[in-house]
Amino acid sequence: MAIRPSHALGNYAIELSKLNGGWVNSVELPTFKLDPVDSATSAAVDIAKPGGNYSHTAFKASYSISETNNVVDWIMSLPRKKLITHDGAIISADHNFVGKRRCDWTVGHVTSVKFPKFSASAVKKAVMVDFEWEAETCEFSTTSGKIAAPQGKKLKAFNSALFRFEGLPGECEWITDIEVPAITAAAGATRDANCQIGDLKITFSSRSFDSHLAYVQKVISDGKLTADEYLDCELHMLDNSAANVLGSMQFYGCGLKEFSMPKLEANKEEMAKFTLTFCVERFDMKFK
Repeated sequence: MAIRPSHALGNYAIELSKLNGGWVNSVELPTFKLDPVDSATSAAVDIAKPGGNYSHTAFKASYSISETNNVVDWIMSLPRKKLITHDGAIISADHNFVGKRRCDWTVGHVTSVKFPKFSASAVKKAVMVDFEWEAETCEFSTTSGKIAAPQGKKLKAFNSALFRFEGLPGECEWITDIEVPAITAAAGATRDANCQIGDLKITFSSRSFDSHLAYVQKVISDGKLTADEYLDCELHMLDNSAANVLGSMQFYGCGLKEFSMPKLEANKEEMAKFTLTFCVERFDMKFK
């Protein structure tokens, strides 16, 4: 009996400058657009509407930072304010990792980077970075052959529940959640243009409230941040033993913007928490 081959595609590889960059967890390919152009065809009321002003939207993908290869360097070129452009492709493969289709682009540069929330309760949730890039041209084509994408150097997925934070004046042992700043390219960004870095939000168990109170009151009481009140902090991503550091995120020039507490309710079975929000001057990421 003949077996009809499946047309399902379940694996997606990324290629940069003809070098395989591993597999993406998910990807959104661009939408291609033509705007309608009104033009009168005769004295009658009928109007033809051909398309014009071709454009396409950005690529979007989710990628594991444990790959630590040329794709991560390309992603980090945005927060490092040294944009790198690459020609590349997204290759769609079947469940046997045989390539079927590809979407090639030229002069791609990263325009947005967003990391997941690090949470002590997020058990076995891998650290994936969501990023977007724009390209000058895009083109679809067919392909074939087995894809042998390289694996990450560490061969371990970074776990968003295993982390250690350093650099605050108070206790860091009771941090429950960390929201890493999102980074976006400034309007009209060029190769060395600036980028916009979002806020760093850290949520603590109230068990460490007293250790942070003096710093918070000092900043809030005089209504301004002095040079010695800006902090350099570091988020270490740990392996499954929680003893070894796989990689670290650095946050430079962190200035306290906000101190907040959630609504307090009597007899509620929930741990009391508070949140410190910081502006961030510079962000970087390094691997061991």
